[in-house]
Amino acid sequence: MQDKGLDRRVRVLSAGQALNALGGGLLIPYLPHYLKEGAGSALGVGVVFALATLASASGRVVGGELADRLGRRRVILGATLLRSVFFILMSLAGFLSYPVAALAACYVAASFPRGALEPASDAMVADVVPDAYRARAYSYLRIARNAGWALGPMAGSFVGEGGLAPLALATGLLGIVNLAQCAWLLPESPHSAPTSRFHPQDLALALKDRVFRAHSLASFALFVGFAQLLVTVSLDVPARLHVEPSQLKWIFTLNGAMVVLFQALVTRAAGTVRRSHALALGAILYGAGFLVIGLSEHLAGVVVGAGIVTLGELLSLPACVALAAELAPEKSRGRYLGAYGLFLDLGHGTGQIVGGAGLSAFSYRPALFWIAVAAFCCATGIAYLYVGRLFRERKRAILAAQVTPPSAG
Repeated sequence: MQDKGLDRRVRVLSAGQALNALGGGLLIPYLPHYLKEGAGSALGVGVVFALATLASASGRVVGGELADRLGRRRVILGATLLRSVFFILMSLAGFLSYPVAALAACYVAASFPRGALEPASDAMVADVVPDAYRARAYSYLRIARNAGWALGPMAGSFVGEGGLAPLALATGLLGIVNLAQCAWLLPESPHSAPTSRFHPQDLALALKDRVFRAHSLASFALFVGFAQLLVTVSLDVPARLHVEPSQLKWIFTLNGAMVVLFQALVTRAAGTVRRSHALALGAILYGAGFLVIGLSEHLAGVVVGAGIVTLGELLSLPACVALAAELAPEKSRGRYLGAYGLFLDLGHGTGQIVGGAGLSAFSYRPALFWIAVAAFCCATGIAYLYVGRLFRERKRAILAAQVTPPSAG
């Protein structure tokens, strides 16, 4: 049977994800180290990444609304161009020896169009792929993204020897390549645009949906936990285990390689279980992996823990976006997915602040921080079971309304 997830648009978007992730993999694993040299503390680095995440969250809301009104393709092209420009400016600031604050500002600014890109891309996939195949389609995007992510840190360990500027330049140029291939190969998807004028309060309409709101809050918590893998591990492991930051490439390369090799297999297997159960198990695996990372005394143990976290990622991330798309009305997919993405980014930003503050507060015994993170992730898994119960109650209510004859007037 032909895989309905392989619409032409899915393939083009997947190629774009790979290019963007290759650029991000070049830069982001090394960015905390360079920022810490300028900011002077783990908390300062956490604040920079949190501001970037807040910018991305704002971009998701704006990008989702514009994707409904202007079209998915226009938002994808405009966001890709703007993101690339900011990374090129970041490289110029580095080559000209500007203060680290200027580089941080460019990174924060580039996060806004990155956020705008996501709901437009996700909405385009939802437009052209039936619900039964959406988790698989989103998994293809994740496979492509992580193929780039797996290669990026390895390449960055060579490019980055010259400092942050060449890494930022390479990231910007890869974005330009992505812009070119999308402009040439990506057609618009069929969708219905809203006819009414936009009002700021319209953004809150999605959250009036009880099930969508519960799913968004649980996903906020999920990303608070997931954020620990990127920034917090990058800050904790070199200091605690006395290893060079470049050694972290094995963690991020393993993460990307596992997604490339096993995402499709895990998504197919998870298709036989309820999405809420897959999300709950994924959150619990996050907790188990972070516990292993926090208690490990050698880099090999940290790599094993990162592998467990990645297994949770394989289960949870395609399922959470697919569930959000299923809950979104067809005429407001961009808006709903933008609002949902806001919770993802706010969770990610909160997690980065919590990570930096937690490492500072528990610097005398980091294991206590990681135990708290593990407990929080397990609580998130329980929250997803509650989301699943609400979703099944809604489906039963809809079914009952369809089979109950109308009362006589």
